[in-house]
Formats: sequence, structure tokens, C-alpha cells
Amino acid sequence: MRRLLPVLSAYLLSGVVLALAPGCTSSGGGGGGFPPVDMAVSSDDKDMASGKDEDMTGTPRDMSGGDLAGADLATPPGDMSMGGTGLPCTPGSYRCGPANSVQICNSTGTAWLHSSTCAVSCVAGLCTGACSPGEKRCNMKSVEQCNGAGTTWNPVETCSGSCSSGRCALANLDVTMNRSLDGVIYVDGDFIVRSGITVQVPSGDLTVYAKNITIENMGTINAAPTGNPYGWGNGSRGPNEASGGGGGGNGTSGATGSGGGSPGPVINTNTDYWVVGGGNGATPLRAGSGGGGAGGGAIRLIASENITVAGFLAANGTAGGRYSSSYAAGGGGGAGGGILLAASGNLTTTGSISAQGGGGGAGYYSDGQGGAGGQGRVRLLAGGTRSIGGSISGQRTDGLLPPSVITSSSHPDQDLIYNDDFDQVQMSWVSPFASRQGYYQMLNTNIWQVPTPATSKFVNTESVNFPFSAVRSGLNYFHITPVDAMSNVGTVENTFRIQINTQPPSLSSSSHPSAASWYDNPDVFFEWGFPVAERNVKGVYYVMDNYGDTIPTKSATFVPLPQKKILRSMVSNGIWVMHILAMDQQGYLTKAAMHLRVNVGPNPGAGGVLGLVTDSMSKPLAGATVTLNRGLYSQATNSSGNYNITGISAGSYELKVSQGGKSTTQMITVTKDMTTTVNISLP
Repeated sequence: MRRLLPVLSAYLLSGVVLALAPGCTSSGGGGGGFPPVDMAVSSDDKDMASGKDEDMTGTPRDMSGGDLAGADLATPPGDMSMGGTGLPCTPGSYRCGPANSVQICNSTGTAWLHSSTCAVSCVAGLCTGACSPGEKRCNMKSVEQCNGAGTTWNPVETCSGSCSSGRCALANLDVTMNRSLDGVIYVDGDFIVRSGITVQVPSGDLTVYAKNITIENMGTINAAPTGNPYGWGNGSRGPNEASGGGGGGNGTSGATGSGGGSPGPVINTNTDYWVVGGGNGATPLRAGSGGGGAGGGAIRLIASENITVAGFLAANGTAGGRYSSSYAAGGGGGAGGGILLAASGNLTTTGSISAQGGGGGAGYYSDGQGGAGGQGRVRLLAGGTRSIGGSISGQRTDGLLPPSVITSSSHPDQDLIYNDDFDQVQMSWVSPFASRQGYYQMLNTNIWQVPTPATSKFVNTESVNFPFSAVRSGLNYFHITPVDAMSNVGTVENTFRIQINTQPPSLSSSSHPSAASWYDNPDVFFEWGFPVAERNVKGVYYVMDNYGDTIPTKSATFVPLPQKKILRSMVSNGIWVMHILAMDQQGYLTKAAMHLRVNVGPNPGAGGVLGLVTDSMSKPLAGATVTLNRGLYSQATNSSGNYNITGISAGSYELKVSQGGKSTTQMITVTKDMTTTVNISLP
């Protein structure tokens, strides 16, 4: 399973509490959240900006406080550089970061957090140039909207409080009559559901950020059972029409339907931060079978101070349907959804919190019973005290609140795959509570691993840099958990995914398909493709020359997507090599390039070159590298210092000999059907 993180933008609360929250113009951030992996070319470009996935890190506000680290908690050695330039910073201030990014200073002035990536340029902490018509953004306490021509931002509203994701936050939200709430809601003050009042969540997904959150006795928030929006945890049908449907999974796996309906798997882990909707139960094949039950929705209540729940929170799955005709089977039950209570201060529960799975539907035969849905997840996390009472149903996680927002200025978007030509990985986050001493954190290839003193490094800042050598090709994960004032190390992690590509584009020529053949056609077509989905790529840089190993730079010719083909016409006779590498959305290139040789004109025939390579004392050098035209032809000298390269197309070449950091170069001519002797002394 994979997770998805919302795109983030800066959110300033009451002048002191900083958060990153979902926004259309931003990317990355928010910790955790891993989208489906697309290390192969895919046409699936779904906009997942409002979703989450397996580790599903949220986007609560910065609740950081003073640095209480003691002398016994030393910073790690030099494999990481602490902090960053421009620190301390002014809380809530903006600046332009790397690769046209916008960064915002957290509430304690201890870290620059990635907020958004500009399409064209960044000036004074704001995106300039082209924008998407109708798009909204926050500029401090002003809401701005892109004009119809997509050329400039215009102010449309001034917020009395904070601004987030292109809209003003509510001053307070006091629910005194039954109503519906959906989506993400920002409240500068308190969110209260009064006694006897019911809040319905028709979409099945509600996230509230507020200062204090109170659900009074007999107050209720009920998330509709709408299942997991990405299909995670869904049960499957059985092998035949009479098989009961498998139950959906979430905190626990669903139950197997009688006759073999496969259960939905577990989503997330017991040590992760975020919650998601439960998987749906499966509907059997035979007509007249019961329908699969819907998985429970998700309720996330995130407070910069305290949370009190004396009423009811429900995100239950529904039962699978009963058969309605002879020989038909029962549907699988939907898994329970997710409920997250995350308080920077204290968390108190005395009411009922329920994320139960639905039962399996009855089948006509006993072996056609649908499987029950698995339990949902209930996360109870706080930076202060946790006083947990009342009734709680679901797979429960209690723990110290980890940093809720993680951003990366170097690799801001967890949905994207980045090329490998970068110097370092830059991570920053917001402190989850005032009394933190610091954090244990690490970067590795494990999707789940709670940092511990035995396995990770301690830092007492809200940012850290890793060298390029810390990541690997493919999937990498940054993990973090806090240490509180009593030196308790958190057992719940938040994570951030970084995807790395090391492969250059593929390259071919429809006009000159064989690198061994000569073609009279002077017009050469080149076509290329990518090892990752095209949404990760801006285009390619290329160089066409007579050398074998040229690596293009950004001074080379750039070809943006969607173009993936070029024609080089009237190419002169000879051996030519096209060199190409891709640039990703952050402007990183691949360290490796793809090279394709094409031969233009009549075949000039072939000859050879041989010789002896010696050192400055005239002693033969074994293992020295001999190349023609920088890798077009290559061979290492034998134990006697000799080399003999054959099958070289006749013509002039640059011959280079190198070993141990020393090299020498000279021009030679290879003649058809002849062997040229070139002895080299390496100084």
C-alpha cells in the first residue's frame, strides 16, 4: 500500500501558530502521504491534491515551543548539517527558496518550510508570472485570485484572521444546530459541537484545525460510510459465483468470505500518524447477491491546544448486503474508517469513539457468507496529558504527537519522482508541542520504522540536511518522532517519501536504427522516452557530437515536453553520437546520460590501432584505459601494457590514455584495412 499527501500552502494562525495546509498552488509538505508509485511510464495523472494515503501525515499547525535540549542530547556528527541559511527567521515571513519555491518561516523562527513551487518565478516570497485563471492563493492575510488571462494575481478578500489555501479561516465555529460539514476547515479560535447537536459528514471526510476542540456530552460527529477514495483496503470477490464477498480492511484486515472471497488488507501501521477511510466489502459475482458494505469515513480533529470529547464520534463501516435470490451470496462488510484526535496540549475523552467494521451479509448457502469488515483506526495523540476514558472501538494508537507537517525544499512533492543530480536532501518540519526537547529522525528505504535512540540521530532543531549519498534509487523515507520534556521518546512516527530516479531517457533512431550500419541518409530522426511518468519531467537536454561519453548540461539544447522527437537534417558524413538526459520538475538532471551512435554517409571501412603504454620510467602500464573519441572505442592495457583495438571506422580520432588520475591525449588517424601503431608514455 502507498500513501498520499495533500499539496500544502502556508497557514498562519493567530500570529503565533504556523501550519501548512492543502492548497492548489503548493506542492509537497505536510509529512507522510505517499501516492501510488509510478516508476514506470503511466497515463494515470489523477489530481490527488486533496487526498492522503497509507502513512497519511496531516497538516496541523506549528505548535512548537522552546528548545529544552540538555547537554546529554548532542547533535549528530558531520553526516548532516543542522539548520539552514537565514535562521533564525521572523515567524510568518516569506522568502524565495531553491527552484522557484516559496518558503515560510515557522512560528518559532527555527525552520524555513516549503510552501509552494512557482510556475515561472518567485520574487520577495511570492510567485510571479503566469498562473492558472481563477486560482486562489494567500498573500499574508489577503486572498488573491489569478485573473482570467492567467497573467497576474489580484486581491479579492482581506481576512480578519488567518488565510489558508486561498480562503479566510473562521474566527470560531460554535455548532448550535444540526448541520453538515465536509472537507478541510480552518478555525483560528475554538471549534465546539454543543450537547444534543449532530454534525453529519456527507462526503465521509472531515478535517478540522482549531485552537481548542470540544465535543460536548451528547454532541455527535458522524462520518458517512463512503469507503476509501483510492480503493485501498477493498475486499475482493471469490473464485465462483456462490462465494461470499471479502470484507474490507483498514486497522485490521477484513474477514474472508465463505467460499474464498479475499479480505481487504490492512491500511497503514499501528505506529503511523494519519487516518483514512476504510476499504469497501466486495460484492459477489452472481446476480441477486448482497452488495458490499461501504467502508467508514474519516474524522480528523487537530488542535493547537486541547481536545475534549464527551460526546460521540463515529466513522463506522456498513454491513454487507444479504442475498436476494436463490443460490446467491452475501456481500462483504465495509471496514471501519479512521478517527484522529491530535492535540498539541491535552487530550481528554469520556464519550464514545467508534470506527467499527460492518458484518458480512448472509448467503443462500452457508458457504456463501460475506466476510466481516475489519476494524478502523483510532489515533489518540497529544503533546500534553492523555486522559482516555469512555468507549473506544477500533484499532487504537495512543502516543506522543509527532511533527504533523514535514516539508522538503529540495524534494517538495511526494507525488513526483526526482532525478539524482542534486547535492543534498533538505528537510524541515513544525514542532508539535511546546515542551519538546528534540527529535529522533532518519532517512532510509524502509516505508515504516519508528526512529529510536538505537537506530537514529537526535536533532534539537526543526530542520536537517542529508547528503546525496543518504538516498538510493527508488523509494526513500524520512522518519521522525519527538522527545518530550521528560525525555520520553515518541512511539508514533510521521514520514515523508522521496522518490529518486537514476535512469536516463531511452533513445532510438527510426531513420538510422542500427549503430553498426552506415546510412547515406543525412537526415537523422531521434526519438526518446522516459523511465518515469511524464508528469515528473519537464523535458530533455541534448548534445550531438563525435564523442562517446558526453554528458549534457543546462547549457545544451533543451527540448520541453510534449515533444519527444527531433530531426537533425543535413548531417555531415561521419560517426555521430546523440547524448540526452532528462530534467525533472525541480530542475534536477540525471547524472547519467543516454548515448546513441549513428553513422552517416558511405562506409569508410575499418582499421585498427595498437601500441604500448608505459610510465615516465618506461615501464609497461597494465590496466591503463585507452579510448578513442572519449569512449567511442575503449580498451584497457594488458599485463604487458599493450592494447590492440580493432574494427575502428577509418578517420581521425582523439586518443586518450589514463590511469590513476593521470592522462595524455593526442590526435591519430586510422586507415582502412591497416593497423596504426601508437606507443604512449603516461607522464
